[in-house]
Amino acid sequence: MWLHLNKVYPLVNSAPLTGSGLESPHQFFSDIKASQLLLPVFTDATLTHGESWHYRQLGTGTERADKTSRILDVKYLS
Repeated sequence: MWLHLNKVYPLVNSAPLTGSGLESPHQFFSDIKASQLLLPVFTDATLTHGESWHYRQLGTGTERADKTSRILDVKYLS
């Protein structure tokens, strides 16, 4: 997990603050998306399934419930 974060950090840190300075925005955002999708996989594979893992699972479930409630709110109450 930490090796993956150490690979992604320079990619994100070296990007210009404005979008117009990117040479290849599509490739940059594809790399960011791929690294974001891999992080939970590495985290689940490397963390021991103790208290910290359960805390992370609780946070993931809470975020999913929040997103689901917002989607339902927009779809049915608007």
